[in-house]
Amino acid sequence: MPLFDDPGDWVRHHAVGCMGHHGDGSVVDTLLVKLRSDPDAGVRGEAAYSLGHIGDPRAIPGLIHALDHDREPTPLGHTPSSISATALDNILGTHETRVAHGDGLCSLAPWPPDYELLKRRARELYERWQAGGSPS
Repeated sequence: MPLFDDPGDWVRHHAVGCMGHHGDGSVVDTLLVKLRSDPDAGVRGEAAYSLGHIGDPRAIPGLIHALDHDREPTPLGHTPSSISATALDNILGTHETRVAHGDGLCSLAPWPPDYELLKRRARELYERWQAGGSPS
């Protein structure tokens, strides 16, 4: 995690991305800080990606905030906003932003995502989780 603060954008990007594949709930708060405040849109987007793969409901408010506010494009043309929507899809187990294929892969949805529905479902899950209920 010391690499999260490296001066190189690509170093931070890869360090944050590794957490999506190897991290657990112990890195959620640190990833939320990166999502909210890293100067590089690619790092913020990668933080959203990692939070979605970890799947911890604690990430929901930060992901909703990024979805609503962070539209700076990454070097690949995505935004932390759009990546946050997909991360919420991951946490919810829904397919608002993509189409699931039989081979376990997904592609972007050919329809415009219903972000309000996605946010409403995410808030409902977060409220259930906060109340001590099952997040599913």
